[in-house]
Amino acid sequence: MPLPLTHPLAHSREQHDQARTVLVRSLQQYPCNWGAWKALEALCPDAAMAAHLALPRHWLRDLFFASLALKLHNHAHALQRLQVVSNLACC
Repeated sequence: MPLPLTHPLAHSREQHDQARTVLVRSLQQYPCNWGAWKALEALCPDAAMAAHLALPRHWLRDLFFASLALKLHNHAHALQRLQVVSNLACC
């Protein structure tokens, strides 16, 4: 079974760690899979947990953290992350 499709199978609280691990592995192989980023966001209750994940260095990583910051009502941090992405696009 492809890695990105395993997340919907993990519904119980005990499986969230495993689901996060599988999603991170998937993103390391396919960093443009926005669906995997969003699934991972749903499994991160706070920014500290997300910061400790071995996420790939990719521009979508900044969008992920911006989206997570908006979910957590941290609008200033979301704006900072979006400005990083904007600076990448202008050059």
